[in-house]
Amino acid sequence: MGSKSVAFKVTLSLLLVGLLFPVAGNAQEKASGTVQEATPPNDEELLGKAFALIQKAAFKEARPILQGIVDRQKQKPALPYVKDDTLHIYTHNQSEIIAFSAIDQLPEEKQKELKEKVWPWAIELEKTHPWKNISFENPILPTAYFALAHICTEEGDLKKAMEHLKSSVAAWPDYTPAHAEIVYLLMRERNFDEAKKVAQEAIDKHSYFSPEGRSRLFRHLGYIAIEEGQLEEAERLFNESLKLEPDNPSAKQELEYIKQQRDKKQQ
Repeated sequence: MGSKSVAFKVTLSLLLVGLLFPVAGNAQEKASGTVQEATPPNDEELLGKAFALIQKAAFKEARPILQGIVDRQKQKPALPYVKDDTLHIYTHNQSEIIAFSAIDQLPEEKQKELKEKVWPWAIELEKTHPWKNISFENPILPTAYFALAHICTEEGDLKKAMEHLKSSVAAWPDYTPAHAEIVYLLMRERNFDEAKKVAQEAIDKHSYFSPEGRSRLFRHLGYIAIEEGQLEEAERLFNESLKLEPDNPSAKQELEYIKQQRDKKQQ
């Protein structure tokens, strides 16, 4: 079969071009003659720096930066939470921000249906801690864990990589890139039954606003179907991937591979 789709490299590239994190330049010192108080580290900027180092395979330099981010972020309340009438939640993108912000405008029954499907935590949280405002936040902690997992994978420590990935989805269950990499590592171990279970649950519950993540998960399931000799199922899964990412070269490559296998059987 063809080469596997690796979410790590895709996500690293997206981060670096600023599609997921609008990382600013280095913080400038204030032009003043007085001594300024030390400002807390800007973890978004540091995360961008760490990813740039990872792209250069400078893992030794990137690891302490990422660990520092994890240590600081773990001191904060776990999202989602409500403080001073403001709900703090992670978000994938602008589409999710718009959808969640407008949910109160829907009929009550539709609100309940959507929350149960996409944001089940919101139902109980709103009963105990209603909010008036919403703060959408970049998933710094889950992404830092994800990056640490990437380093461990590159260094061959798959057990530690899996631990970081599980920490990533524990910090944010909807962090689709981490789900996809858990599936990928399970596939490398040829633990296909568990890989299929994790992938399907992520598709059903944790990737509503991550079409690229859903697409990648469908591809992973397609690779497993090929390994198990289920070409029709594999074809269906790769076509599902293309519905979400019409120009994805990996899915097209695997569909061509399936066609070649069928042609061989007919000869």
